[in-house]
Amino acid sequence: MPVGLTQARDALVRWHRRRPQHPSQDVLERWERIWHGVFYFSLALGLILSLLNGPSLDRAALLAALTAALAAWYTVMIVRWSCDDMTPGHILVFFLGEAVMLGTLAWLDASFLVMSFAIFVQLFAFIPPTWATAGVIALTLILFTRDAALDGQYLWENEGALLGAVFSVIFTIISIFFFAAITRQSQERKRLIDELMATRAALAERERQAGVIEERQRLAREIHDTLAQGFTSIVMHLEAAEPHIPAEATALRRHVEQARATARDSLNDARRLVWALRPEQLEQGGSLADALARVAERWSEDTGITAHVTVDGTPVPLPPDVEVTLFRITQEALANVRKHAQAGRVDITLSYLDDEVLLDVQDDGVGFDRATVSATPGSVNGGFGLTGMRERLRLLGGSLMIESAPGEGTSITVALPLADRVEPSTERVEALVPSGA
Repeated sequence: MPVGLTQARDALVRWHRRRPQHPSQDVLERWERIWHGVFYFSLALGLILSLLNGPSLDRAALLAALTAALAAWYTVMIVRWSCDDMTPGHILVFFLGEAVMLGTLAWLDASFLVMSFAIFVQLFAFIPPTWATAGVIALTLILFTRDAALDGQYLWENEGALLGAVFSVIFTIISIFFFAAITRQSQERKRLIDELMATRAALAERERQAGVIEERQRLAREIHDTLAQGFTSIVMHLEAAEPHIPAEATALRRHVEQARATARDSLNDARRLVWALRPEQLEQGGSLADALARVAERWSEDTGITAHVTVDGTPVPLPPDVEVTLFRITQEALANVRKHAQAGRVDITLSYLDDEVLLDVQDDGVGFDRATVSATPGSVNGGFGLTGMRERLRLLGGSLMIESAPGEGTSITVALPLADRVEPSTERVEALVPSGA
């Protein structure tokens, strides 16, 4: 990727990370600040109105002290805390303290009744609907009882005050449960949005990793199928030409030997590159069998098809290109089972013999016959997409055999020699169909 595009991408990622992860949470925080301002404003308004009534100096000092105490109490108990961190005990202590101070202020001067609507908002915000209902009833009774008492009547003797109290309680209770339902719905939507964002992030990361793995595989395949194959061919031709060089042509023989050595060095370099780009599962440590087990487990989780890995014989270290080839063939075979076989189980067997290693991938799917799917190396569909693997096997001196029959599943068997140095062999691919099929 060009440097400019890379820098632009990184800048975009940094900007996105600085943004609020949950826009709804940012909106809630803004509204919390607004309601804090409403509380302080209504408290200050009550104090100003009470002072405009011309109280005595001592009464004015008492009102100012109680107002400052209530503002400090609200700041310490509410503003400096998050709603999510408030326990029921914390909220109860706050409302008890607030009730004492605000009740005293309201009895000293009716101007502080302007705080009542701010208290209703707090009941909505901090208390569950059931307890908020009880708080609304208590607050309403206190307010209307005070008004009626100032008129020299009990609340039930003042029909207007009584009806006002009843309708206020009913309306407030309905509002409480209405907003509680909206809050629950919003929280459920927020939870779903969080899950969706987490799922999208996981999918994006998985796609990114899949892209990296796919590119590594492509590079390894290109290096192996072009450079490595070309250097192998050069070495073979030079070795084949060496016996035909006249004995007296020492200079020519020396040049041929140097060319062969250079080709071998380049071949080793290409193999090291293939090793560096080997599949991620092979880089996680452990043996080839462990890597196959991890792939089978992940594939089984994705498809719901049971996959079982068995190892026969004593495992021995394998050359990197042999491990990569066996691993790729297993991946390709599993991909074909997923696409075509309609199988319920896949058995993967890795066998270590004295002079070769065998890989067998067998499924219990629908199978195929030679009339519908050709298994010859030259066909387009031959080998269920294993054409590239055939070339690798040929260079490694290996062989590939496919056995299948309609309704009897498919078995792919790979054989690779364990000798230190092998000559490319003519690959054999067979589609064996029982005579009775």
